[in-house]
Amino acid sequence: MDVIDRLFARLEWQGDCLVWTGSLGSTGYGQIGEFVDGKMHNRKTHRLLYERTVGPLAGPHEMVLHSCDNKPCCWPEHLRKGTCADNAQDAVARGQHPSVRKTHCPRQHPYDEANTYLNPKGRRECRTCRYEKKVAARAAGARW
Repeated sequence: MDVIDRLFARLEWQGDCLVWTGSLGSTGYGQIGEFVDGKMHNRKTHRLLYERTVGPLAGPHEMVLHSCDNKPCCWPEHLRKGTCADNAQDAVARGQHPSVRKTHCPRQHPYDEANTYLNPKGRRECRTCRYEKKVAARAAGARW
C-alpha cells in the first residue's frame, strides 16, 4: 500500500481539522514510515500531505506551520510554509512560547513593563539583574 493510501486510511475529521489518528512522535506531531531508496524514514504526516498536495518546500530551512495549533492536523488549509523564526513568532503571538509564560527572571524579579529590558537580539532581560551586574562589574574595576 502506498504511503499516501496509508496516510488517508488514518485521517478523520475532528471539528474543522483533518486529524492523523495513527502514531504520534514525542513532540505530538503525526508520523508515518515511508520507504525512500530502499530505507524506511519516519515522516511528519502534516509535512508529507502538504508536500503532496500543495508542493515541495524550497529548502531545508522551510517548515510547515499550523494555523490551528493542532499538531496532528493534516488539513492543507490549516498549513502554510514558514521558517523556524515564523514558528517562534506565532508561538509568542499566541502565548504558547515557554518564555512568554515566564513572569519572573531566574532571581525572581518580575518581568513587568518597568523591569523588563528588550536587548538588541529581542530577548527579555531583567533590568534589576542588569543593574546589579553593572554595579558588581564597576566594583571589580571593569569598564561597562
